[in-house]
Amino acid sequence: VGEIVSVKDFGAVGDGVTDDTVAFQAAIDYIYTLGGGTVRFNDRYLIDSNLMIKDYVSLQGPLGLPDEILPRTAADYDGKIGVLVLNSSATITTNDSASIGHCVIIRKGLDLPFVDAVAAAAGIAAFSGTALTVAGTGCYFHHLLILGFGKAIYSTGFERVRCQYVSGDCTNGVEINNCADVSYMTNCHFWPYTTVHQTWTTNALLRRTGTSYTFSNIGDWNKITDCFSYGYYRGFRAVSVNSVTFLGCGADNTSTAGVGDHTGSIGFVIEGSSNDTRI
Repeated sequence: VGEIVSVKDFGAVGDGVTDDTVAFQAAIDYIYTLGGGTVRFNDRYLIDSNLMIKDYVSLQGPLGLPDEILPRTAADYDGKIGVLVLNSSATITTNDSASIGHCVIIRKGLDLPFVDAVAAAAGIAAFSGTALTVAGTGCYFHHLLILGFGKAIYSTGFERVRCQYVSGDCTNGVEINNCADVSYMTNCHFWPYTTVHQTWTTNALLRRTGTSYTFSNIGDWNKITDCFSYGYYRGFRAVSVNSVTFLGCGADNTSTAGVGDHTGSIGFVIEGSSNDTRI
């Protein structure tokens, strides 16, 4: 069994205000020198600059499967444990066979819960940055809730990206480009977590202008299973991919009196030189 360490052993404070990036990187670097293992964290940590999860290192929080907070009128993600507060100017990068899971990743400054519709509209407009960036093969993202970014997960040029039980509310969800060996996406869910079930919620505040799931350029045998999108301008988009399969996936949207009211939105878009695409 690989060694397990806590970020607290490397000086992390965990108050959500102190920048704990250096402590996290020190813990990751230590585990990396051992050939791999697990770095654990509880509490709430500010990651104010770029963080690299190195080869065969797993960064793990304490949460089973983070989801919507009850009571629904008090979505105080800010006050929970197992939270990484990530600056939108930074990203968490994963190297070969690295993984991250069991936590909430929230953009610094998102300030949830929104107090009213005006604050919610401004908050959505401020979604920015990329939470997780792939920089190696066989990366694994699981049991995550990602809130407030321009893009939740981005990969270009790497194989066997795996996403399982990844949920989020970002302008765009997951984008996998130029993946020449199978990527797997299972039980993922992009939905308006930050603006749903409030007294001030409107259909307009449930919509996002981007795409939940994008697969482009090669996309060799990408498999997307039991994934869901709600409120996005594009649900699932496949661009010049090969032998991609969407199995048990759904793309839903807002409606007024049962009639769709998100003008121009499309659930599944297959374009470019895509061939042998199955839905």
